Amino acid sequence: MSVNSVRRSLATVRQTTKGRKRDLLLYVLIGVGLVVASALVAVFTKVDIDSMFKWLGFIGATGIAFGDAIRTNRRHWRTRRLWLLLGIFLLVECALVIPLLSTVTQFPAIYWALFLPFNAGVLAAYVAFFMDMRG
Repeated sequence: MSVNSVRRSLATVRQTTKGRKRDLLLYVLIGVGLVVASALVAVFTKVDIDSMFKWLGFIGATGIAFGDAIRTNRRHWRTRRLWLLLGIFLLVECALVIPLLSTVTQFPAIYWALFLPFNAGVLAAYVAFFMDMRG
């Protein structure tokens, strides 16, 4: 093992550690922002509990489905195609689900439990299909 290869290995470890620290800081800032935003909404709005859980269920199910799609497509993170597809799929999902949820007063949690695997599966299949296309 040469001295240069050892230096490159150490430089890679330093960059990886620095990147992890930056990522952790970013995750903490996003989490704190979400908690603060949620607290402000809870304090300053007059929303009934059923309506709140209906929308929280949508946010949670969508977040889990898209988070899983992002996690499983890690090798494509640097490609525009992945982010464009996810943006389009998020717009389509919002365009379909938000009007539906706006018309109902209650949406039981069991529906989200049934919707989530379907949503995540369809999203994963479409992302895999479009990411594997040559073009």
